[in-house]
Amino acid sequence: MSASGDGAVAVGGDAGFILNGHNNTVFMDPVYGGPRTLDDLARAGRARMVQRWHAAGVPLDMACAFADSPRLGSLPSAMVTSSDSRVVVLEGGFGAGKSLAAERKHQQDITAARVDARALIPVHLHAKHIQGGVVDAAIRAARPFGDPATRGVSLVVDGLDEPGPVRGKELLDQGLSWVASTAGQYWRILYTARSGLAMDTSVRRQMPELEEDETAALINRLGGHGSAVGSQPGMVRHVLRRPLFAIIAAGLQRDRSPLPSSPMAFLQALVTRALRDVEEAREERAERLLQRLATECVSSGGLAAAADVGSPGDVHALLGTRLVVRAGNGTWRSLSPCLSSTSLDRLCLLAEYRPR
Repeated sequence: MSASGDGAVAVGGDAGFILNGHNNTVFMDPVYGGPRTLDDLARAGRARMVQRWHAAGVPLDMACAFADSPRLGSLPSAMVTSSDSRVVVLEGGFGAGKSLAAERKHQQDITAARVDARALIPVHLHAKHIQGGVVDAAIRAARPFGDPATRGVSLVVDGLDEPGPVRGKELLDQGLSWVASTAGQYWRILYTARSGLAMDTSVRRQMPELEEDETAALINRLGGHGSAVGSQPGMVRHVLRRPLFAIIAAGLQRDRSPLPSSPMAFLQALVTRALRDVEEAREERAERLLQRLATECVSSGGLAAAADVGSPGDVHALLGTRLVVRAGNGTWRSLSPCLSSTSLDRLCLLAEYRPR
Protein backbone atom coordinates (compact mmCIF):
# COMPACT_ATOMS: atom_id res chain seq x y z
CA MET A 1 0.00 0.00 0.00
CA SER A 2 1.33 3.41 -0.93
CA ALA A 3 0.01 6.94 -0.95
CA SER A 4 0.54 9.84 -3.30
CA GLY A 5 0.27 13.54 -2.71
CA ASP A 6 -3.21 13.76 -4.26
CA GLY A 7 -4.68 11.31 -1.78
CA ALA A 8 -4.60 8.23 -4.01
CA VAL A 9 -3.93 5.00 -2.14
CA ALA A 10 -2.47 2.15 -4.19
CA VAL A 11 -3.99 -1.01 -2.74
CA GLY A 12 -3.69 -3.45 -5.57
CA GLY A 13 -0.10 -3.17 -6.72
CA ASP A 14 0.31 -5.19 -9.90
CA ALA A 15 -3.36 -6.12 -9.66
CA GLY A 16 -4.17 -2.50 -10.47
CA PHE A 17 -6.61 -1.76 -7.68
CA ILE A 18 -6.39 1.92 -6.76
CA LEU A 19 -8.44 3.52 -4.02
CA ASN A 20 -8.54 7.22 -4.81
CA GLY A 21 -9.52 8.84 -1.52
CA HIS A 22 -10.36 12.50 -1.20
CA ASN A 23 -13.14 14.28 0.66
CA ASN A 24 -13.73 10.93 2.37
CA THR A 25 -14.63 9.43 -1.03
CA VAL A 26 -13.05 6.31 -2.48
CA PHE A 27 -12.97 5.04 -6.06
CA MET A 28 -11.85 1.46 -6.74
CA ASP A 29 -10.42 1.13 -10.23
CA PRO A 30 -9.10 -2.24 -11.44
CA VAL A 31 -7.04 -1.30 -14.48
CA TYR A 32 -6.38 -4.60 -16.16
CA GLY A 33 -7.79 -8.06 -16.74
CA GLY A 34 -7.17 -9.85 -13.46
CA PRO A 35 -4.77 -10.94 -10.72
CA ARG A 36 -1.72 -12.90 -11.81
CA THR A 37 0.02 -13.59 -8.48
CA LEU A 38 -1.04 -14.56 -4.97
CA ASP A 39 -0.10 -11.07 -3.82
CA ASP A 40 -2.45 -9.69 -6.46
CA LEU A 41 -5.25 -11.88 -5.12
CA ALA A 42 -4.66 -10.72 -1.57
CA ARG A 43 -4.55 -7.06 -2.56
CA ALA A 44 -7.69 -7.35 -4.65
CA GLY A 45 -9.54 -8.92 -1.73
CA ARG A 46 -8.31 -6.18 0.57
CA ALA A 47 -9.53 -3.54 -1.87
CA ARG A 48 -12.98 -5.14 -1.97
CA MET A 49 -13.21 -5.09 1.82
CA VAL A 50 -12.06 -1.47 2.08
CA GLN A 51 -14.50 -0.37 -0.60
CA ARG A 52 -17.41 -2.20 1.02
CA TRP A 53 -16.79 -0.70 4.46
CA HIS A 54 -16.21 2.77 3.10
CA ALA A 55 -19.41 2.61 1.06
CA ALA A 56 -21.30 1.87 4.28
CA GLY A 57 -19.88 5.02 5.89
CA VAL A 58 -16.67 3.87 7.56
CA PRO A 59 -13.87 6.48 7.21
CA LEU A 60 -11.18 5.39 4.76
CA ASP A 61 -8.37 5.05 7.31
CA MET A 62 -10.57 2.95 9.59
CA ALA A 63 -11.79 0.83 6.65
CA CYS A 64 -8.14 0.05 5.88
CA ALA A 65 -7.53 -0.84 9.53
CA PHE A 66 -10.57 -3.14 9.51
CA ALA A 67 -9.31 -4.89 6.38
CA ASP A 68 -5.93 -5.46 8.05
CA SER A 69 -7.54 -7.09 11.13
CA PRO A 70 -7.89 -10.72 9.98
CA ARG A 71 -10.00 -11.80 12.96
CA LEU A 72 -12.65 -9.19 12.19
CA GLY A 73 -15.39 -11.03 10.33
CA SER A 74 -13.72 -14.45 10.34
CA LEU A 75 -15.85 -17.48 11.13
CA PRO A 76 -14.91 -20.88 12.62
CA SER A 77 -13.76 -23.27 9.91
CA ALA A 78 -16.82 -25.49 10.45
CA MET A 79 -19.00 -22.63 9.18
CA VAL A 80 -17.21 -22.25 5.84
CA THR A 81 -16.04 -25.78 5.04
CA SER A 82 -17.75 -29.15 4.86
CA SER A 83 -16.12 -32.57 5.09
CA ASP A 84 -19.29 -34.20 3.76
CA SER A 85 -20.36 -32.42 0.56
CA ARG A 86 -17.34 -30.11 0.10
CA VAL A 87 -19.89 -27.41 -0.81
CA VAL A 88 -21.19 -24.87 1.70
CA VAL A 89 -23.75 -22.11 1.25
CA LEU A 90 -23.31 -19.38 3.87
CA GLU A 91 -26.79 -17.91 4.17
CA GLY A 92 -27.97 -14.80 5.95
CA GLY A 93 -29.83 -11.52 5.68
CA PHE A 94 -28.66 -8.37 3.95
CA GLY A 95 -25.80 -6.73 5.85
CA ALA A 96 -25.07 -9.76 8.03
CA GLY A 97 -21.40 -10.00 7.00
CA LYS A 98 -21.51 -12.98 4.63
CA SER A 99 -19.29 -11.38 2.02
CA LEU A 100 -16.72 -10.38 4.63
CA ALA A 101 -16.63 -13.92 6.04
CA ALA A 102 -16.10 -15.26 2.52
CA GLU A 103 -13.29 -12.74 1.93
CA ARG A 104 -11.59 -13.88 5.14
CA LYS A 105 -11.86 -17.51 4.00
CA HIS A 106 -10.36 -16.49 0.65
CA GLN A 107 -7.46 -14.75 2.43
CA GLN A 108 -6.84 -17.92 4.46
CA ASP A 109 -6.77 -19.93 1.23
CA ILE A 110 -4.21 -17.51 -0.21
CA THR A 111 -2.03 -17.91 2.88
CA ALA A 112 -2.24 -21.70 2.57
CA ALA A 113 -1.20 -21.52 -1.09
CA ARG A 114 1.79 -19.34 -0.19
CA VAL A 115 3.00 -21.92 2.33
CA ASP A 116 2.33 -25.05 0.25
CA ALA A 117 2.68 -25.12 -3.54
CA ARG A 118 0.37 -28.15 -3.59
CA ALA A 119 -2.47 -26.41 -1.73
CA LEU A 120 -5.82 -25.75 -3.39
CA ILE A 121 -5.74 -22.76 -5.73
CA PRO A 122 -7.72 -19.84 -4.24
CA VAL A 123 -10.36 -18.27 -6.49
CA HIS A 124 -12.92 -15.56 -5.71
CA LEU A 125 -15.86 -14.88 -8.06
CA HIS A 126 -19.02 -12.76 -7.95
CA ALA A 127 -22.03 -14.79 -9.03
CA LYS A 128 -23.61 -11.95 -11.00
CA HIS A 129 -20.48 -11.58 -13.15
CA ILE A 130 -20.13 -15.26 -14.10
CA GLN A 131 -20.73 -15.85 -17.77
CA GLY A 132 -21.50 -19.47 -18.60
CA GLY A 133 -20.66 -22.20 -16.10
CA VAL A 134 -19.19 -21.59 -12.66
CA VAL A 135 -16.61 -24.37 -13.07
CA ASP A 136 -15.28 -23.00 -16.35
CA ALA A 137 -15.06 -19.50 -14.84
CA ALA A 138 -13.17 -20.83 -11.84
CA ILE A 139 -10.74 -22.83 -13.98
CA ARG A 140 -9.93 -19.75 -16.06
CA ALA A 141 -9.29 -17.72 -12.92
CA ALA A 142 -7.15 -20.48 -11.37
CA ARG A 143 -4.83 -21.17 -14.30
CA PRO A 144 -2.35 -18.31 -13.63
CA PHE A 145 -1.59 -19.92 -10.26
CA GLY A 146 -1.22 -23.58 -11.16
CA ASP A 147 -2.97 -26.55 -12.71
CA PRO A 148 -6.49 -26.82 -11.24
CA ALA A 149 -6.80 -30.36 -12.59
CA THR A 150 -4.02 -31.61 -10.32
CA ARG A 151 -4.19 -29.22 -7.36
CA GLY A 152 -7.90 -28.53 -7.12
CA VAL A 153 -9.54 -25.20 -6.30
CA SER A 154 -10.83 -23.53 -3.17
CA LEU A 155 -13.57 -21.42 -4.70
CA VAL A 156 -15.57 -18.59 -3.16
CA VAL A 157 -18.69 -17.48 -5.06
CA ASP A 158 -20.20 -14.37 -3.51
CA GLY A 159 -23.83 -13.31 -3.94
CA LEU A 160 -25.41 -16.51 -5.24
CA ASP A 161 -28.87 -14.93 -5.01
CA GLU A 162 -28.00 -11.80 -7.00
CA PRO A 163 -28.45 -13.20 -10.56
CA GLY A 164 -31.94 -14.36 -9.52
CA PRO A 165 -33.26 -17.63 -8.05
CA VAL A 166 -33.14 -19.64 -11.28
CA ARG A 167 -29.57 -18.67 -12.16
CA GLY A 168 -28.48 -18.98 -8.54
CA LYS A 169 -29.84 -22.51 -8.31
CA GLU A 170 -28.14 -23.34 -11.61
CA LEU A 171 -24.74 -22.15 -10.32
CA LEU A 172 -25.20 -24.09 -7.09
CA ASP A 173 -26.17 -27.29 -8.93
CA GLN A 174 -23.16 -26.93 -11.21
CA GLY A 175 -20.85 -26.77 -8.21
CA LEU A 176 -22.50 -29.72 -6.47
CA SER A 177 -22.29 -31.87 -9.60
CA TRP A 178 -18.66 -30.95 -10.18
CA VAL A 179 -17.38 -31.79 -6.70
CA ALA A 180 -19.24 -35.10 -6.86
CA SER A 181 -17.28 -36.05 -10.00
CA THR A 182 -13.78 -37.50 -10.20
CA ALA A 183 -12.47 -34.33 -11.84
CA GLY A 184 -13.76 -32.18 -8.97
CA GLN A 185 -12.78 -34.43 -6.09
CA TYR A 186 -10.17 -31.97 -4.79
CA TRP A 187 -12.37 -28.89 -5.04
CA ARG A 188 -14.02 -26.99 -2.18
CA ILE A 189 -16.72 -24.37 -2.86
CA LEU A 190 -18.14 -21.70 -0.55
CA TYR A 191 -21.18 -19.78 -1.78
CA THR A 192 -22.81 -16.83 -0.02
CA ALA A 193 -26.50 -16.08 -0.43
CA ARG A 194 -29.39 -14.29 1.12
CA SER A 195 -32.21 -16.48 2.40
CA GLY A 196 -34.71 -17.83 -0.09
CA LEU A 197 -32.81 -20.06 -2.51
CA ALA A 198 -33.90 -23.69 -2.69
CA MET A 199 -31.15 -26.01 -1.48
CA ASP A 200 -30.51 -29.13 0.52
CA THR A 201 -30.16 -28.43 4.24
CA SER A 202 -26.88 -30.36 4.31
CA VAL A 203 -25.05 -27.54 2.49
CA ARG A 204 -26.69 -24.59 4.30
CA ARG A 205 -24.86 -22.74 7.08
CA GLN A 206 -26.64 -19.84 8.78
CA MET A 207 -24.58 -16.67 9.18
CA PRO A 208 -24.47 -15.80 12.90
CA GLU A 209 -25.54 -12.32 13.89
CA LEU A 210 -23.76 -10.11 16.38
CA GLU A 211 -24.46 -10.41 20.08
CA GLU A 212 -25.63 -7.22 21.75
CA ASP A 213 -22.24 -6.60 23.37
CA GLU A 214 -20.52 -7.13 20.01
CA THR A 215 -22.88 -4.62 18.40
CA ALA A 216 -22.09 -2.10 21.12
CA ALA A 217 -18.34 -2.66 20.74
CA LEU A 218 -18.51 -2.13 16.96
CA ILE A 219 -20.54 1.07 17.33
CA ASN A 220 -18.09 2.37 19.95
CA ARG A 221 -15.15 1.61 17.66
CA LEU A 222 -16.80 3.70 14.96
CA GLY A 223 -17.27 6.69 17.23
CA GLY A 224 -20.89 6.05 18.17
CA HIS A 225 -22.53 5.29 21.49
CA GLY A 226 -22.79 1.55 21.93
CA SER A 227 -24.26 1.92 25.40
CA ALA A 228 -27.44 3.24 23.81
CA VAL A 229 -28.16 -0.07 22.05
CA GLY A 230 -29.78 -1.69 25.07
CA SER A 231 -32.34 1.10 25.41
CA GLN A 232 -33.57 0.81 21.81
CA PRO A 233 -36.86 -0.92 20.90
CA GLY A 234 -36.66 -4.62 20.19
CA MET A 235 -36.98 -4.13 16.42
CA VAL A 236 -34.00 -1.76 16.35
CA ARG A 237 -31.87 -4.00 18.57
CA HIS A 238 -32.57 -6.90 16.21
CA VAL A 239 -31.63 -4.86 13.13
CA LEU A 240 -28.39 -3.73 14.77
CA ARG A 241 -27.23 -7.34 15.13
CA ARG A 242 -26.23 -7.13 11.47
CA PRO A 243 -22.89 -5.32 11.06
CA LEU A 244 -23.98 -3.06 8.20
CA PHE A 245 -26.80 -1.58 10.25
CA ALA A 246 -24.53 -1.12 13.26
CA ILE A 247 -22.17 0.86 11.01
CA ILE A 248 -25.03 3.04 9.76
CA ALA A 249 -26.18 3.57 13.35
CA ALA A 250 -22.74 4.74 14.42
CA GLY A 251 -22.70 7.31 11.63
CA LEU A 252 -26.13 8.59 12.61
CA GLN A 253 -25.07 8.87 16.24
CA ARG A 254 -21.98 10.85 15.25
CA ASP A 255 -24.36 13.25 13.48
CA ARG A 256 -26.63 13.33 16.56
CA SER A 257 -29.47 11.89 14.49
CA PRO A 258 -32.09 9.49 15.87
CA LEU A 259 -31.82 5.83 14.96
CA PRO A 260 -34.39 4.57 12.40
CA SER A 261 -37.04 2.07 13.40
CA SER A 262 -36.85 -0.43 10.51
CA PRO A 263 -34.32 -1.97 8.08
CA MET A 264 -35.78 0.07 5.20
CA ALA A 265 -35.37 3.28 7.18
CA PHE A 266 -31.73 2.40 7.91
CA LEU A 267 -31.08 2.02 4.18
CA GLN A 268 -32.88 5.29 3.51
CA ALA A 269 -30.48 6.88 5.98
CA LEU A 270 -27.50 5.32 4.16
CA VAL A 271 -28.60 6.78 0.83
CA THR A 272 -29.43 10.16 2.36
CA ARG A 273 -26.01 10.43 4.02
CA ALA A 274 -24.23 9.41 0.81
CA LEU A 275 -26.08 12.03 -1.21
CA ARG A 276 -25.47 14.66 1.45
CA ASP A 277 -21.73 14.05 1.24
CA VAL A 278 -21.56 14.78 -2.50
CA GLU A 279 -19.87 18.14 -2.91
CA GLU A 280 -19.77 18.25 -6.70
CA ALA A 281 -23.52 18.11 -7.25
CA ARG A 282 -26.77 18.96 -5.58
CA GLU A 283 -28.78 16.08 -4.14
CA GLU A 284 -31.39 16.33 -6.88
CA ARG A 285 -28.76 15.81 -9.57
CA ALA A 286 -27.24 12.84 -7.72
CA GLU A 287 -30.68 11.24 -7.36
CA ARG A 288 -31.37 11.66 -11.08
CA LEU A 289 -28.02 10.14 -11.98
CA LEU A 290 -28.57 7.20 -9.62
CA GLN A 291 -31.93 6.52 -11.24
CA ARG A 292 -30.37 6.67 -14.71
CA LEU A 293 -27.61 4.28 -13.64
CA ALA A 294 -30.19 1.93 -12.12
CA THR A 295 -32.02 1.73 -15.43
CA GLU A 296 -28.79 1.00 -17.31
CA CYS A 297 -27.71 -1.64 -14.76
CA VAL A 298 -31.05 -3.44 -14.87
CA SER A 299 -31.15 -3.50 -18.68
CA SER A 300 -27.55 -4.70 -18.95
CA GLY A 301 -27.59 -7.27 -16.16
CA GLY A 302 -25.58 -5.44 -13.51
CA LEU A 303 -23.03 -3.21 -15.24
CA ALA A 304 -23.46 0.04 -17.16
CA ALA A 305 -21.02 1.69 -19.51
CA ALA A 306 -19.90 4.98 -18.02
CA ALA A 307 -20.46 6.71 -21.37
CA ASP A 308 -24.13 5.66 -21.28
CA VAL A 309 -24.69 7.23 -17.88
CA GLY A 310 -23.52 10.74 -18.66
CA SER A 311 -20.62 13.12 -18.93
CA PRO A 312 -17.34 12.70 -17.01
CA GLY A 313 -18.76 15.18 -14.50
CA ASP A 314 -21.87 13.02 -14.07
CA VAL A 315 -19.73 9.93 -13.50
CA HIS A 316 -17.64 11.79 -10.93
CA ALA A 317 -20.79 12.88 -9.10
CA LEU A 318 -22.07 9.29 -9.04
CA LEU A 319 -18.80 7.97 -7.69
CA GLY A 320 -18.89 10.66 -5.05
CA THR A 321 -22.04 9.17 -3.53
CA ARG A 322 -19.98 6.12 -2.47
CA LEU A 323 -22.91 3.95 -3.62
CA VAL A 324 -21.25 3.27 -6.98
CA VAL A 325 -17.95 1.67 -7.94
CA ARG A 326 -16.05 2.06 -11.21
CA ALA A 327 -14.61 -1.11 -12.72
CA GLY A 328 -12.94 -2.07 -15.98
CA ASN A 329 -9.70 -2.79 -17.78
CA GLY A 330 -7.49 -0.67 -19.97
CA THR A 331 -10.03 -0.30 -22.77
CA TRP A 332 -13.39 0.25 -21.07
CA ARG A 333 -15.04 1.55 -17.94
CA SER A 334 -18.28 0.46 -16.32
CA LEU A 335 -20.25 1.42 -13.25
CA SER A 336 -22.04 -0.87 -10.81
CA PRO A 337 -23.35 -0.85 -7.23
CA CYS A 338 -20.53 -1.19 -4.69
CA LEU A 339 -22.79 -2.84 -2.11
CA SER A 340 -23.12 -5.99 -4.17
CA SER A 341 -26.04 -7.55 -2.31
CA THR A 342 -28.19 -4.45 -2.86
CA SER A 343 -29.34 -3.74 -6.40
CA LEU A 344 -28.89 -0.13 -7.41
CA ASP A 345 -32.50 0.17 -8.50
CA ARG A 346 -33.56 -0.40 -4.88
CA LEU A 347 -31.13 2.23 -3.69
CA CYS A 348 -32.57 4.64 -6.22
CA LEU A 349 -36.09 3.99 -4.97
CA LEU A 350 -34.88 4.76 -1.48
CA ALA A 351 -33.39 8.02 -2.72
CA GLU A 352 -36.57 8.89 -4.64
CA TYR A 353 -38.93 8.31 -1.73
CA ARG A 354 -36.77 9.34 1.17
CA PRO A 355 -38.34 11.88 3.60
CA ARG A 356 -37.84 15.51 2.62
